[in-house]
Amino acid sequence: MRIIAVLIFGTITFWGYSQETKIISGKIINQEGEGIPYSSIEFKSKKGGVACDNKGIYHWKIKNFTTKDTIIIRSMGYLSKEVPISIILDTSQSVILKRKIFELDEVVISSNTETYNKKVKIVGNNNKPKGGFGFISPGREIAIFIKDTSVVNRRIHSVSYFISNKVGIPTTPFRVRIYSVDKQTGLPSNDLLINQIVFTPKNSGWNSIQINDDITFPENGVFVSMEYIYTDEKYYAIDKWGTEYYGQYIGMSESKNRICRTFVKEFGLGWIKKSNSKYSDACIFIEVI
Repeated sequence: MRIIAVLIFGTITFWGYSQETKIISGKIINQEGEGIPYSSIEFKSKKGGVACDNKGIYHWKIKNFTTKDTIIIRSMGYLSKEVPISIILDTSQSVILKRKIFELDEVVISSNTETYNKKVKIVGNNNKPKGGFGFISPGREIAIFIKDTSVVNRRIHSVSYFISNKVGIPTTPFRVRIYSVDKQTGLPSNDLLINQIVFTPKNSGWNSIQINDDITFPENGVFVSMEYIYTDEKYYAIDKWGTEYYGQYIGMSESKNRICRTFVKEFGLGWIKKSNSKYSDACIFIEVI
């Protein structure tokens, strides 16, 4: 796994400021001592972070940090943890995360599958893509907000993503994420998927993934996300402009009514709405039954 370089700009003058470049390596584990795949580590109050590999191991190249910095460690299915950066500067100890008890926000999870006498309906963005979007390194996410009052309480059957064949490596594995909507911020909130889904596309174009968790569509909508996870060095590439990137590019289309519904998640910055450019919505849709 390569080392992700993180550049932090600005001037900090208080005690404990380090201008040296330091490589931090470690492991995020659960209470049984097992590595937690694809965990993320990021600064709490400034840009910068790193993603773990499929064994929970990370290598982080950082510069301009302080001993007062706080980092946040996150992983799907576990409680997030805030710790001083000094915890991971001591590479002799692993960081332990506790398993999360899911509290779902206005989503009905039933023990039996209800049969709907309704046709399958597509909601989201199934338009033909006219552009693409990707990231320079793993650990980021791109998500689209989907809301449709006509499908409330119907079960989410599958999610589909359009993978570009013009740029990127289409067969790169990614993780499927489905989030509830935070009522206060309107941003992605709780994971609705209980079971992790890591999907490897066979080719470019539309790729559909069946959802086996019994999740019904909530009244205030959902966010469906593609999470870029590190699985292998071979998924790094360089584009025609000489810029290195990781993984595939997702198809992008024009926003409905010119209102962008797509958000990206960056280390240390959280979820940010994409600008209303010409092709600003991710080609992601779901099927409900």
